[in-house]
Amino acid sequence: MIPADDVARLRDAFRANPRDLGVGLYNPATGEIRLGSFDNDTDGKGHEGLADELGIVDDGAWRGFSISPSGQLAPVSHFNMPDGSILLRPHHEAAVRAALRLAGLIP
Repeated sequence: MIPADDVARLRDAFRANPRDLGVGLYNPATGEIRLGSFDNDTDGKGHEGLADELGIVDDGAWRGFSISPSGQLAPVSHFNMPDGSILLRPHHEAAVRAALRLAGLIP
């Protein structure tokens, strides 16, 4: 589940700057996904900056990924290290892909 406001703000950011990058956080326990623009929402700190912006303090409960304006998902983040790798676990990536597809952000 991705808040509609997150999707709308990210689309606006992509329209304003087609070189921007979408930064995403996924909470496997709740299924919640939050999105932000690297340029607008992260203060240059990527996933950590987005977590700060959203008031997320339990970083260990969240996993990270990025998305390009063209709809390419990069399932890579230091937030994924609690699972032993910088890559999202396959079942987490599948859940993120499904939600991004439903939101119309990836093909």
